[in-house]
Amino acid sequence: MKKCNMPPLTSLYSSPYSAERMGYVHSLESLGTLDGPGLRTVVFLEGCPLKCIFCHNIDCGVQKESHKISVQNLVKKVLRNKPYWDSYEKPYCDKKVCIKGGVTISGGESTFQPLFLRDFLQDLKKSNVHIALDSCLITEKEVLKMIAPFVDLWMVSIKHTDPDQHKFLTGVNNILVHKNLKFLDALLSKNTNNSSRIRIRFLIIPGLTDSEENIKKTGEIAKNLKHLESLELLPYGSHGKYKWEKMFGKYPLDGVPDASPTDIQRASELLKPLEIPILFPLEYHHRPSTM
Repeated sequence: MKKCNMPPLTSLYSSPYSAERMGYVHSLESLGTLDGPGLRTVVFLEGCPLKCIFCHNIDCGVQKESHKISVQNLVKKVLRNKPYWDSYEKPYCDKKVCIKGGVTISGGESTFQPLFLRDFLQDLKKSNVHIALDSCLITEKEVLKMIAPFVDLWMVSIKHTDPDQHKFLTGVNNILVHKNLKFLDALLSKNTNNSSRIRIRFLIIPGLTDSEENIKKTGEIAKNLKHLESLELLPYGSHGKYKWEKMFGKYPLDGVPDASPTDIQRASELLKPLEIPILFPLEYHHRPSTM
């Protein structure tokens, strides 16, 4: 049998920039405050390598639910909101920066359409837009290297610290996630002019992710990052249940209670000894999305 020689990854991602490049976008959230610092326009891209049983955007993996759009047209749509970000009166501030707002790319998985993502981010940066990327880091290292120059805040989801539990929740283990997180942290260190930081996002699901051991291990992962911005505790909510029932007839976590403010506070207390910045919103509800 003739051997099939695959091109190296570097050549797969060396395609030149194109404003006409097409991608699939599920929806846009014009003005949100729960997905990154300040006032954000959130772009939900289509496609995801995981099958998270708690996903509230399960419809982002269905292409018929998405819109095909070019890089330049998506940039135009998004930049219509720039006056609102720039004039937002409640900026997010920490010890290093104050951010009024910008664009967050989510999904699905933000890196699932890597070339479209790269060109979109590159165009946004021309308009001096603050960019946050919400990712599970299930992707190639070459993708991370390709988009790193354009990302200001990496919002990395840690689903579970145990490989088997991670596989139960998402369909795959977490080995690549941890490898890529270490790679990303080291990558940011190589560029002394890069002020990008990493926010760890941890979803508290009662009975599934909220054990003392898992909470503390997640905190240790965050603490070991040189470019940590914060550890964000997100309360699980069943607001995506109706999508599962519509698409598949049932919801995998039916009967699992929503996380309460008490659950979030307990996690925060367990993480206190680590002395890392903690974010914990008390509300996390369904937000309508429009394209």
